[in-house]
Amino acid sequence: MGDEETGSSLYVGVIISITGNILISVALNIQKYSHNKNEKSGVHVPYMKRKLWWLGLILMLLGSFSLTLLLFLFFF
Repeated sequence: MGDEETGSSLYVGVIISITGNILISVALNIQKYSHNKNEKSGVHVPYMKRKLWWLGLILMLLGSFSLTLLLFLFFF
């Protein structure tokens, strides 16, 4: 691998990592918002039945597994 290829691979890896971390942070905030919204409503709805909670979970899984897998496939 030349220096130019290594440099561009490094930038791609950093961008993928940052994107994954931002996605995970947004997912956690969405799940926390879902819990807070449920608490303020006064009616207890199990978290498994809340659409916002599921959206947060899906985004977290996407950020955790898909982007990590993408990084491993890209660099190895």
